[in-house]
Amino acid sequence: MEEAFEHAAAAMFGVMVDRDAASPTTSVDVVFEEDDLELALVRWLNGLLAEARIEKLALTTFDIERHGSRNPCPSRILTGTPAGSHPS
Repeated sequence: MEEAFEHAAAAMFGVMVDRDAASPTTSVDVVFEEDDLELALVRWLNGLLAEARIEKLALTTFDIERHGSRNPCPSRILTGTPAGSHPS
């Protein structure tokens, strides 16, 4: 699941940013809790968009970690640490 979320984030930001041309210099934290896997993906991507806009970052690398149950349905807390740079 974590890898799929990281790839989804990379694909979304790949449309907006030349990820190969940017070197990450700053990271932010995106932490949330969600029971539903599909909604967790939406919350992850929305959180990334919000942090990128607030911090004025072009996010290029993505890491997410699941805390709690590995089962598909029970509640889980997810912590993501995307990194990026401030565009010139």
